[in-house]
Amino acid sequence: MRMKNTMQVRKKNTRKQFKVITILFFVMFQMFFSEKSIASADTNNFVIDTENVYPNMEAAYKDGYIPVVRDGKARIVLPLLFEDITMGTPDTITAAVDYGNIVGSPFVIRQYEKKVKPEVYNLPCGEAKNAFLVAFDLDLKENRINGTYLVNIVINYKTLVFNGDSLNYVNQEQEFPIYITIQDGSNPSDGSGSNPAIKLKLENCRINPQEIYPGDTFSVTGSLKNTSQNKSIKNMKINYENAEGILTPTSNSGSIYIDEILADQTGAFSFQMKAATNITNFNQKITLAIQYEDANGQQYTDTENIYITIQPKTNNTGSSGSNIFKIETGYTFAGMDNSYQKGYAPAIKLGKVNVVMPLYFKGNSEVFGDKITASIEFVNYDNQPFKIKTYTKEVKQDNCKSKEGKNLSLYLLDFSMDLDAERINGVYPVNVKVQYELNSEVKEQIFTVYVVIQDGKDPNTEEETETNPTPKVIVSAYTTEPSVCHTGDLVTFQVTLKNTNRDRNIRNIKLNYSSDTEDMIPAEDSNSIYIEEIKAGETKNITFSMKILGEVSSPNQKINLSLEGEDDKATPITDTESLYLTVELPFGLKVEKPVLTNEIESGKTQTFAFPIMNTGKTKIRNVICVLDMDGVISSGSFFIGELEPAVSTQVSLEGIVANKMITDSTISENEKYGYVSGTITVSYEDIQGNTYDQVIDLSSNITPPQNEVVEVGEISSQWWISIIIGLIVIQSIISTIIIYRKKRSI
Repeated sequence: MRMKNTMQVRKKNTRKQFKVITILFFVMFQMFFSEKSIASADTNNFVIDTENVYPNMEAAYKDGYIPVVRDGKARIVLPLLFEDITMGTPDTITAAVDYGNIVGSPFVIRQYEKKVKPEVYNLPCGEAKNAFLVAFDLDLKENRINGTYLVNIVINYKTLVFNGDSLNYVNQEQEFPIYITIQDGSNPSDGSGSNPAIKLKLENCRINPQEIYPGDTFSVTGSLKNTSQNKSIKNMKINYENAEGILTPTSNSGSIYIDEILADQTGAFSFQMKAATNITNFNQKITLAIQYEDANGQQYTDTENIYITIQPKTNNTGSSGSNIFKIETGYTFAGMDNSYQKGYAPAIKLGKVNVVMPLYFKGNSEVFGDKITASIEFVNYDNQPFKIKTYTKEVKQDNCKSKEGKNLSLYLLDFSMDLDAERINGVYPVNVKVQYELNSEVKEQIFTVYVVIQDGKDPNTEEETETNPTPKVIVSAYTTEPSVCHTGDLVTFQVTLKNTNRDRNIRNIKLNYSSDTEDMIPAEDSNSIYIEEIKAGETKNITFSMKILGEVSSPNQKINLSLEGEDDKATPITDTESLYLTVELPFGLKVEKPVLTNEIESGKTQTFAFPIMNTGKTKIRNVICVLDMDGVISSGSFFIGELEPAVSTQVSLEGIVANKMITDSTISENEKYGYVSGTITVSYEDIQGNTYDQVIDLSSNITPPQNEVVEVGEISSQWWISIIIGLIVIQSIISTIIIYRKKRSI
């Protein structure tokens, strides 16, 4: 009994010791990982690999990645890296597409969702990365409208979270915005209703206050101009709304009215809205849906958009003030002409704008990893001077030396963005969004930079007919060596390029060449050619080689030439041209000789059967087989039509065996049987329409019918008369019997 009590005491002590050890383990675990940011529900564990180019990407995110739009689809590629390795990389993530506002969307709205696992990718830079490569092919509408559209990729995954006394799996969600540019659709309509001459234009739009925070009420004022020169509009109703519901009208109606706007005059409007307190998307759009009519009562509709940027509120932590990033305003750095204090303006050169922003962190906490994620957000991507791309990069804190010689510890942001060749002069806001991790929470700040465009078109000058258009490069002539090409050949193209502009040169030209069908590959390691300059009105000869593969999908091959360069004004120029090549594919038809016995009997039907096979690499068309043989009456030709490569078919021709007198009137009665010859002619065409013939020789011996009596030294030529006489006799006998039976019945 005492031993049993002792065992129970030991078990209780063991349980207490295990509980104490467990508590100590979790305390030590929490202390050990307190500086290593154990995953929390507010941590962005996934980041975009902004440095590298993955399959189906034409540029890295740091260089302005644009999804490829081709064949009615938009392909999005999002390479993600998992940063928080303390708890291990997730086995899988779930990725989905969020279209946002689907009004006017160019996409065929479908539910896109997939599971993605990490894979090791060998990158062009020579490195291997273990990444989650999220890729979607979004179907596009046939009647899509050109423009730039924002799509969000939402990912969900599970991570371990330490909540103070235990580890638990918690669902996490992150969102990544991607800009997609549509250029192969139709241009936005210039008018509405049955009379497009009446069109409204939004002017002098102002937001007050300029900085709007969650929960703020703000006012919007502006004017609408009647662009018609001779027609007034009246009874105008303007409905203003925010599709996401983040911005709501302070008025219950959400509508305003304007009685009349005379021709070439403006009408003012004003309204108020309030921003929600809980906001995740800080770039919002207000849509003005406008209804009006002309003096004849003809009704029209129109829409205008106003873009609002809401500033996120920064949480205060600690007793010594806010933890926020600020711009270093007192010094200039590489790529800057002035400091922010003296009015910094982004530099514009060679069709690009360079945005530089020196940031420093002010606060009593430390930014996790001493790094931030910076991205560009375009305030209004419907009407802007930029080529809309997704610009995102990671920036680490570094010791930066200013032009004044001062060394500062900064996060130096530097973005180079392409400008549109048809840009309009003006001042355009660009938002720089900064995300960083602080005390296991993701923080976000937005900084606005104003880009001044002065090398574009004057917005106040109406476009005149362009007497000196943008330079264009065309292929004025080209030859190939060899001139007749076959599979496996190395083909050299000699191409003459011409600058069609009379006054402006084209320089810094990069020309890429590729096969439209991938049946031809570059002979060199690169498919690019650099051309220093093509002067105005002049030509330039280039040479490159491509190899035709052993198997091709079509004899008609197309080579695509894509050209990038700039003119004397540093305006970007892009052109595409095509070269065409015909590959002569192996062509052949094998015809087997039909089996024919040495003797064929007169009066019988003879079948001539044999196979034919397409032994080439291209189709054979209009195959016709015709029988022509002495003493044989053909039943007709045999038509096959098309014969695919490596396909065989059976031909069956029939003929009635008669005698040689049928086909040759000079033959005597004694010579009508015996040796005969003939042919089967197979006619066919290639895909170019060229005609070919193959002739098969035939021979045999025609023998008399088995029931024909042949006298010695003479073969009766009147056998058919005997048959007729016999039939008459039989008919007479039958008639006599019938008459006899009738008489007896009477």
